[in-house]
Amino acid sequence: MNKSNPTAQDLLDYLLSLAHVPGTKVDKIIFGSPDNQIKKIGTCWISSLANLKKAYDLGVNVLVTHEPTFYTHIEFDEHTHFSYARKENNYAKGENQYWEMIEKKKAWILEHDMTVVRCHDVMDRVKGFSMSCSLGKILGYEEFDPNIDDLMYKVYIIKPDSAYNVTVNIAKKLAGYNLSGVQFYGDGDRIVQRIGIGTGCYCDPLIAMEYSADYYLAINDSISTWVQTAYSNDTGLPMGVIDHGVSEEAGMRALCDHLNENNYPCVHIDGGAEYQFITG
Repeated sequence: MNKSNPTAQDLLDYLLSLAHVPGTKVDKIIFGSPDNQIKKIGTCWISSLANLKKAYDLGVNVLVTHEPTFYTHIEFDEHTHFSYARKENNYAKGENQYWEMIEKKKAWILEHDMTVVRCHDVMDRVKGFSMSCSLGKILGYEEFDPNIDDLMYKVYIIKPDSAYNVTVNIAKKLAGYNLSGVQFYGDGDRIVQRIGIGTGCYCDPLIAMEYSADYYLAINDSISTWVQTAYSNDTGLPMGVIDHGVSEEAGMRALCDHLNENNYPCVHIDGGAEYQFITG
């Protein structure tokens, strides 16, 4: 470690040093004391209550999460919470129930003397093991177009193959992340060699099209079925859709490895697709 008895704040300062993110509003200590001395660090994609409990059982007292703890991108900003029903119809029951769970979650974190740190914007941008880089490595992609100067999007260059075969390979590589399969749209017979991959919600094919990929890997949080998927089916443009947690799990595992290599004791709370795929 860089100093004796490092705290959660020291860890946050180190994380912020990994990438230049001017004016970030989300990479911060979300809840708990910044002065909490680190016993063990945990990393996870999302700080669900289940993951908080898993981390605590592993001896973690400072948990680094990529996604929010309290259900909205900018934590505790009431203007970003669930607001469609309330704004349009003055409905509040559902939103109030979310706030009740927020208070219960906060109480659990305080009771167990944990601190939750968010590392989102940094992990989207850090060189070498950012979210898109880590996902590309897991998929076996090595060469990317060096002419694309965009921290959020990469276009990987692969041996020409059918979109169907490319999608099968993606599904196989990500099966260990609890991914039951890849949603595929477009023409499976089309030969592709430029795979566009974004970072989390920055996976919109409409933006990635600027970089002339011929296959787009998107996530379920970045597409609308009446926009990008309908366009893919109309034009044949191949597009695979995976779960958001799956797309960024490799990055958080890489962050855990990086912290251990730099003398910050860390364990990773495995994630991926955090749902059950139930068939009839």
